[in-house]
Amino acid sequence: MPGRFQIAVLACAGLAASFGPAAADTHAFGEWICVETSAELFDVVIDDGSHRVNNLSIVEGVNRLSGATVLRLSASVSNRSDAKSPISIEAVGRPESGDHPIFAVSATPPFGQISGGETEELKKDIVVSPGTIGEAKDTCVRAMVE
Repeated sequence: MPGRFQIAVLACAGLAASFGPAAADTHAFGEWICVETSAELFDVVIDDGSHRVNNLSIVEGVNRLSGATVLRLSASVSNRSDAKSPISIEAVGRPESGDHPIFAVSATPPFGQISGGETEELKKDIVVSPGTIGEAKDTCVRAMVE
């Protein structure tokens, strides 16, 4: 029979675990993953054992040169294989109602592929109207690799 000390330790461990960082679910390449807030994208991990996409973000900002409002997609992509791999990341903002997306953006590495054993940050800006990101009920992302 456990003593009071053991029960207290187990209770504290359980309480601490409930406040710890949420474990990221791992998703497959080609799978659409939809989240309600841009902050939830940071927890998305796409992994097939040879390639990994994480640290996804979509933010609205201003282009420094033109002053235009832009939507910026960025992600970290790792290629753990020895070969070059074509890869892309796609994101779509879905509306509350209707068939047409609020925004759509795709990012690829330079020359469309990432070298074996490398990690790169993919970034892509698109020009949007101010407040575009707030109009989407959710954002869906997927990564494709060949």
